[in-house]
Amino acid sequence: MKSPFKILIALSCFSMLASTYAGTDAGKDSSRHYKSYPEKYDGQSVSIDCTHVKRINGGPQVEGVAFFVAHSVDEENKMRGGSIVVAVLEENADALAKKFGTIPEIDRQKKPSSTTQERVDSKHLRGTFHQLEKGHVYIDVDGDTHELILLKKENAKGNIRMGDGIPTGDGHSHGPNKKKKKKAY
Repeated sequence: MKSPFKILIALSCFSMLASTYAGTDAGKDSSRHYKSYPEKYDGQSVSIDCTHVKRINGGPQVEGVAFFVAHSVDEENKMRGGSIVVAVLEENADALAKKFGTIPEIDRQKKPSSTTQERVDSKHLRGTFHQLEKGHVYIDVDGDTHELILLKKENAKGNIRMGDGIPTGDGHSHGPNKKKKKKAY
């Protein structure tokens, strides 16, 4: 009697694992997909389904370049698609923020039974994918920022670290993923 029970448990566990790992590949138009294969896309034209952008303020700057964090959706897997740093000429920063918005827009016309993630509006953000070095990737939206960024590579890496929420070496994580400190009263 124990043997069939163990087989049933093993099959149940295998089934759960198979369904968990079945959807681990990120959809092609998500930030997560491009960040998973940076060598493959370096220097290539890419497009993500962008829900909104947030400007990266503070930290070292690159003169003439504005950095944003672009949030994406994974339409293929019906989930969040991660985020990626995008660079745009300073003179085009307001237009980028206006086009993609600074908060996600929920389409209230879609069926109430659909998940909130399925109802988030997105627009195609296109540009050239670049990897400055391992772990430092961004999308050049204008096609004109890469040369400026190469002139101030260390400053650009600082902005990319902040945008990706990567620890800066000072023991703190800066960027959209940082945790807010609770005030002690």
